[in-house]
Amino acid sequence: MVAGLRLAQAGDEATRADSLAQVQRYLALAQQLRQPRARWLLLAHGVSGSGKSHHSARLSAERGVVRLRADVERKRLFGLAPTAASAGVVPGGIYTPDATQRTYDHLTVLAAQVLSAGYPVLVDATFLSHAHRAQFVALAVQKQVPCRILSFDAPLDVLRERVERRLRKGGNASEATLAVLEAQLKCREPLDATEQALAIRVDTSHPVDWVALLPTMD
Repeated sequence: MVAGLRLAQAGDEATRADSLAQVQRYLALAQQLRQPRARWLLLAHGVSGSGKSHHSARLSAERGVVRLRADVERKRLFGLAPTAASAGVVPGGIYTPDATQRTYDHLTVLAAQVLSAGYPVLVDATFLSHAHRAQFVALAVQKQVPCRILSFDAPLDVLRERVERRLRKGGNASEATLAVLEAQLKCREPLDATEQALAIRVDTSHPVDWVALLPTMD
């Protein structure tokens, strides 16, 4: 509107041309943004320190995908700020099996809402169990959208170093410790044949090139 008013009030040819070009850019942007988006369901899967949150955040920003992070939503369910420490605050803690299932159920509801609104969504969680992954694969089938499992990993020494560094730095929604990482490594369930067909392996010990790994989301 402001560019249009400036165009109408332009007193010389150069200002008129500049204002007209600006109006045309805004109209082109509006036309682009009103086009229907391709809906996808992406699962960022991996143990603590695998780089899934860091790299999926960049992917979401580059592709305009709504990102749901389990560490943040879990704390939201218990009335905590994203970076708040939960130890001793919530009776019984927020990392019990029941709390974990409650978190995945909540993420499923949120992801369904995003897809119903017409947007692609990425769910950032460990997804260590087949049951939790199946919960979202079923949602993709229900919503008739493509689903991909972004399977993040790195060498063990890299995983440990990242977890330790994150703990020292603080200010992160994740509260994973080295003990948590070791437990995750022992209990994680490998992708089955059906899941492997949906999987994109992401080795975060090297630079991640999303253009090569996920060239299109149309």
